[in-house]
Amino acid sequence: MNNQALKYLLFNIFLIAAFYVIGRLVLIAFRVKKLSMVHHTVAPVLGLSTLALQLWLYGIINLPWTRLMLFGPWLLTFVGVLVVYRRKRKQFLKPGAFKTLGKELDIFSRIILILCLIFVLAFWARMIFEPIMSADTLAFWAYKAKEFFIHQAVYVDPSLNTTVDIARFYHIDYPPLLPLMSDVAYVAVGYVHEVFLKSVNIVFVLSGASCLFAFLKARLQKKETYKALVIAFLLVAAPQFVPFLFQTKYMGFADYPLAIFMLLSTIFFVRSLFNSSYGDTILALFFASMAGVTKNEGLPFLVIILVLVVARQFMISLEEKRLTHLLITCTIGLLALIPEIAWATYRLVHHIPVDFS
Repeated sequence: MNNQALKYLLFNIFLIAAFYVIGRLVLIAFRVKKLSMVHHTVAPVLGLSTLALQLWLYGIINLPWTRLMLFGPWLLTFVGVLVVYRRKRKQFLKPGAFKTLGKELDIFSRIILILCLIFVLAFWARMIFEPIMSADTLAFWAYKAKEFFIHQAVYVDPSLNTTVDIARFYHIDYPPLLPLMSDVAYVAVGYVHEVFLKSVNIVFVLSGASCLFAFLKARLQKKETYKALVIAFLLVAAPQFVPFLFQTKYMGFADYPLAIFMLLSTIFFVRSLFNSSYGDTILALFFASMAGVTKNEGLPFLVIILVLVVARQFMISLEEKRLTHLLITCTIGLLALIPEIAWATYRLVHHIPVDFS
């Protein structure tokens, strides 16, 4: 491994650690008090999504995209949380549910875990060394990420909307979340490089597979942990994923994050059916909203999750004869629509056609 590749690898590790810490801070803001393994696993993708939304907001209100502006508020928040936790004699960073995991794995489970790690490492290496060869990736996502970074805002060049064919080739109607996620890495490193565009997806691989494992493990007996690992391995090594992993022409950059956002939203919606706290409901709606601003195909999924969440709360309110929880749920649902409304407003103001049905 040359020095440049090692530098990219270490920088990726640093970013994932930063995303995890920021995701944990967001979980505190979402009032998730009792953290499970599931919450730990989604923290990186939650932190990355929040930073991308932060850049989007900065562009709207004309604040500069700098390292200090992006990470400074979170660093101050982290220090404040550490002070509060120390006074309460609590730990912010602790292994928690992961401490006993090694003891629960038999030989078969350990083999499956090793295979998962091999696939993930192969994907990670490919993201560093393999050049982008897909015209779709270059036109849809790489170009937009560079434009956003240069203009320090969500920006679609008007020249891309001069003809229908040009607009369709660049898919200017596609939402901006994935390019903004790449811009988080660009701002952190200080310049545009395709390796950081590609490495965004490693966060989704890690969070998606580990969250699915943690979710299933919590519903199985200890002696059945291997079943959760097998299903997580299928997510990593499924036929739909292998071409994306090893064949350049199939690199569908936004399709994988879209699928993982849907998976995470579904997991937290199912969790919300078994408890009365709002934490899981908020996360289900948050990830559904992120799916809606990743690709247009995420919008129907967002509508489905919204309908299910509100309908369930409506039935509960009828049984308990209280509307308070329904009003709170509807308010959370409206807040989840803010990114979609922001992008729809931009499209309307700039007369961007929507190639979606």
